[in-house]
Amino acid sequence: MTIISSQLLSNYKHLVHGFTTKQLGIDYDQIARKLHILSSRIFYSPNQIHSNKVMYVDQETDLSGMSEGDALVTDQPNIVIGVRTADCVPVLCFDPEKNVCAAIHAGHKGTLEGIVQNTFSLMQRLFTCRPEDAVVAIGPAICLGHYEVGPEVIADFKKKFGERFVCQEFKTARPHLDVRGTIQLILEDLGVLSSNIDTLDLCTFERDDLFYSYRRDGNDVGRPFDSAQNQTVQGLAQGRQFNFVGMVE
Repeated sequence: MTIISSQLLSNYKHLVHGFTTKQLGIDYDQIARKLHILSSRIFYSPNQIHSNKVMYVDQETDLSGMSEGDALVTDQPNIVIGVRTADCVPVLCFDPEKNVCAAIHAGHKGTLEGIVQNTFSLMQRLFTCRPEDAVVAIGPAICLGHYEVGPEVIADFKKKFGERFVCQEFKTARPHLDVRGTIQLILEDLGVLSSNIDTLDLCTFERDDLFYSYRRDGNDVGRPFDSAQNQTVQGLAQGRQFNFVGMVE
């Protein structure tokens, strides 16, 4: 298995999307061949910094000058936008009414700072998208059982979200956080229909056969990625999954 797909997003024939496994990683040329795309130069990915910054991408966007941020939005055909993950939550969005796509990289920091809300805000501002029209796939990520955090993180989430987030607290151990479950609640609070949210129940930490995991593998997870060239300095990036969506004619 090299690319995992969402059943909901697969309903749109002009849409390409997927969540790669470690067998494919971030090899854009191989991904293009798998998708029967002629060129890998249509792939766009930001310099991720665990922020709440969202950027719009079009045909004029310079691949060599991609800015820092953690979500991309486009309404342009023949552009595939994506984010890289190795435990953080990838979120792929599509508005079939406006033909607008978004790809979100959401770790606990970005989630806390509003990366999901900011993405939908930009979609609404630029294209009058409505959350109730959106179809969303939440991809493989570290699960509640393996994502241990400090009590200060839980305190920050309680301050931000009240009871509208998912965690597990213990009397004698550090708490665990479910970022993926929390994002589903955020989407529903924004107005996305629960029937339009496809959550892939795959844990990157548990599935060593399928995914890279920073929590499991630490610094051995792979080489750093150079988004400006869509590759590492010495060959294609290893140690990350690529999660992508786009409209291809």
